Parts: sequence; C-alpha cells; structure tokens
Amino acid sequence: MKRIMLGATATGLVLTLFAAGCGDTDSDDAAGPSPAGPAGSASAARPTFAERLALLPQRLADDEIVLQMADLDRAAELAGLARPTDPADAEAVRGYLAALSTGASADGPAEVAALLPQQAVPAGNPDLAGFAAELGWSVLDVSWYVEHSNPPNVMSVLGGRFDSDRKTDAMGEPTDGGWQLGNADGSIDLAGRTVARPFGQPLHLRLADGRLTVAGNSETATALDNGAASFADTPAAVALAEAMDAEQAYSVLFRVGGDYGGGRAGQTLPAAFDGVAGGLAHDGAPVMVLAYAHADADSAKANAEALVTLLEQGSSSTGQPWSQRFTEPEVRQDGDTVVVRLRPADGTPASIVYQLLQRQESLITHK
Repeated sequence: MKRIMLGATATGLVLTLFAAGCGDTDSDDAAGPSPAGPAGSASAARPTFAERLALLPQRLADDEIVLQMADLDRAAELAGLARPTDPADAEAVRGYLAALSTGASADGPAEVAALLPQQAVPAGNPDLAGFAAELGWSVLDVSWYVEHSNPPNVMSVLGGRFDSDRKTDAMGEPTDGGWQLGNADGSIDLAGRTVARPFGQPLHLRLADGRLTVAGNSETATALDNGAASFADTPAAVALAEAMDAEQAYSVLFRVGGDYGGGRAGQTLPAAFDGVAGGLAHDGAPVMVLAYAHADADSAKANAEALVTLLEQGSSSTGQPWSQRFTEPEVRQDGDTVVVRLRPADGTPASIVYQLLQRQESLITHK
C-alpha cells in the first residue's frame, strides 16, 4: 500500500467539558485490568475499535453515523486515577469522572480526556447513586464501550464488571432475556421520568457474555441476533476504526456519511471524504489523532497535501491560527485513508480533538 509522509508545523483550541455522573459499584479495584467480579458477575475481554463495529446494527443510523468508543480503564490508568469505591461519596465520584473525561484539572489542561457513554451518564443527572439503584450498574462498572450516540437512536454495548443479580434486584426478573423499562414501543413517557431515564425514554437492557447492551427497545437490542447488518459492513467506518487501532487510541469520536461540504473559502479540504474520526492516544504525552476515509487514493493524497497547508496557514472558526494550537504535526496517507497526528500546545486541552468534529471546524470540511 502506498504511503506518503508530509511535514508541517502547527498547535491547540478551546476547552470542552463533558457531563459526568455516577452511581453504585460493588467493585473495589483501582483503574486498570479488572479481577474477576463477585458471584454472578461477568466481564468481557476488550475488543479492538474495529471489532466493536460489529456490535451495533446499521439500522441505528438514518443518515450520518455518529459513534463514540473508549477504553475507560486504560484512560484511568494513563491519568493515574483510582476508581472510587464508595458510591455515596459524590464528591469523589464526580471528581474522578471529571478528571477522566474533561481534559482539565485545577492545574490546567490534563493529559487524558475520555468520552463517557451517554447511556451511563444521562445529561443533567445529579443523583449519583440513584442511577445504580434503578438499573443495578453504573459508569463505574464500565471498562470499555461502543455507542451510537446520535439521538434518538442511542445504543450502547459496554464491557466491564456487571452483576446480573444486581440488575434483577434493581429491575426485576428479566423477560425474554432482557429488562424493559418504560414503554416497549419506544415512545417517550414524560410522566415516567426517572434518574436513569431523565426524559422518560424507554430502555431495554440485555447482559450476555460479559457485555451489557442498552437500547431503546428489544427489537433494536436483538437486531444483530436476527441477521441485521452491523457497522462492520460500513467500509468508511472500518477504515477509520482500523486507523485508530493502529494509533493505539483510547477514546474516539466517529462521524461517517454526513455532509462535510461548505466552510470558509480557502479553509477547506479540496476533495470529498466519506467519514472522519478524532481520537486521543498517549505515548508519554497526549497525542491527538484525526483520520479521514476517502473513496479513492487520489482524493486522499489531495487532502493530505492540503492538510499540511491548512495546519501551517489556516485558522479556526474564531480566527485563531492552527499553527498556534498544535505542535509536532504529522500527516500520513495510507491508500484511501489519511491520518494526522498532533500534540496540543501549552495550555490547550487534549479534548479539543472532539470539538473539531462537533463544531465541524475547517479541518473537517471539504469543498
């Protein structure tokens, strides 16, 4: 496969904060590889990002595919964080999740910023123990996950320390292999809002092979068992996930199949691309990684060359030069995939890489 290396000079951006919630956990281990859980619990080996694509059905995406994945145990280990053991200690749990996910600390930007699964930390949820009391698990039990995070079809598959008995105690006996909370037809029930379902949205949970599936209904949760195609059948998603695996990322945001055209004159890429991913790795210092999937190698080559120029001479939507925000840029083409490695400049949080995709900055647009 043809590979070209292109040099550049560039530097960071704006602080991004992610909501953090918590709940009960019966695990007393610190972050890192987890020992066997209590009786009735299950754990699952950590699959690669590319392998996780096979865990979610394509039917979730009506248009653009928005996925996020992270290895939370690995991120905690990189950050030197110990998982709290007392769910009643709200201050400790909130501090842990904030340090794990926001890319900021009292001393300035932190080196680690992992995306947290939306299904485990519902927005605006202040009840840190109530979530686990309602569902029998919490984000503190999660080691790794993959999530389709584009509403309304949010679905997660999580690996970690999950105890089926705790879930049965919290939600009752499972029916047809799963637990259903809220309306089984997928409709919203505002009068039935709870800590874990703050908008009254239904949840269907299934635990098998150490993996917890959380979806809106049983049909979606069991779609793959019934022969539905998965995101592993989406070539652009596979190319991006494989690129992130090769870069040893621990947390990634993916956008595939959306509209990336437009942007400011002279501040966009020349060729169309099918999808883009932004992730974080760590090799002793934080590394921001962007990956682009194209229909052909010629388009990838054109964009690789343009990215060098954009990083040297381009700017963010607020007019701040990329050359003042990123350091040590490296642009690499592998066939129809382009990978960019960057370091955040002093004072810049590593979590900026997610914001580039969320705001669809100039580096994420084409003509």
